[in-house]
Amino acid sequence: MKCSPLSRENLGRSRYSSNLPLLVDGDDGYGDVKNVTRTVSGYESIGAAALFIEDQDPPKRCGHMAGKKVVPVSSWRKKSERPSPHASIPISSFSPGPTRSNPTASMTPSTAVIYLEAGADRVYIEGPTSLKELKAVGRAFRHAPLATSILERGGKTPWVSPHDLHDMGYDMILYPTTVLFRAIKAMQQSLNDLREDKPLEPEASVDLKAFEDIVYMSEWAGIENRFMGSSHSEGGVIGKIKQRLTGG
Repeated sequence: MKCSPLSRENLGRSRYSSNLPLLVDGDDGYGDVKNVTRTVSGYESIGAAALFIEDQDPPKRCGHMAGKKVVPVSSWRKKSERPSPHASIPISSFSPGPTRSNPTASMTPSTAVIYLEAGADRVYIEGPTSLKELKAVGRAFRHAPLATSILERGGKTPWVSPHDLHDMGYDMILYPTTVLFRAIKAMQQSLNDLREDKPLEPEASVDLKAFEDIVYMSEWAGIENRFMGSSHSEGGVIGKIKQRLTGG
C-alpha cells in the first residue's frame, strides 16, 4: 500500500498547518479492489477528507499531456464501489477527459453516471482544450459534483476564472501551477539580485514582522516562555530568534 509512513507524515503536516479539508491523490488505488480498500481505510484513518482515484492505464500521465489511456469502465467501477462498510470519506473518479488530444478517453456522461452510481461522490475531468469543451462538460454533469484543473502557462485547458468556471457547473477547481510557478520565478529573481548585488525590494517581499505573524511566532514564544522560564527582560524567545536570524 502506498499510504506509507512518509505520506502519513506529510498528510499530518498538512492537517496541522490548515483547518481546511484535505483532498488526497489516491493514484489508481495502487492495485485491485483489495488495495483500494486498504488505501481508502488508511487515508481515512489519518484524517483525509476526500480521496480521488483515477481511471488511467499505466504508464499514467498528467491529464494535460498526450498519450493517455483509460481502463475499462467495468474495472474502475469495481474500485469506485464503497471500498469498506466503514469508509465515509468521499471518493472522486478522475479521468483525463474526452478531448481532441485524447481520443481514447472514455469519460462520457453515461460513464460518469455508472461511476457515480457505483459509489463515486464526484467527477474530476482533466484536460478540456477549449472554452467550448469546458462548457459542454459543465452542462453534461450539471447535476453532479464536478471538478477540473487549469495549469497556467502550459496546460491544455485555457485560463478561466474560478467565478466563470463555477457558473459553468464546476464546484471544485484546481490551479496547480499558479502558486508554484510564481514561487519559482521569485526564487530565480532573488538569486539573480544577489548575484548583481541588489538588495531585497520592499514591495517584493514580506518583512520580518509579517513573517513572524505568518508562522505564529508570538504564540509559540509564549508557550516556550511560559513553560521554560525565558525572561522577558532577556528578550524572550522572539529576541533570541531575531538574534540568530540577524547575527546580532
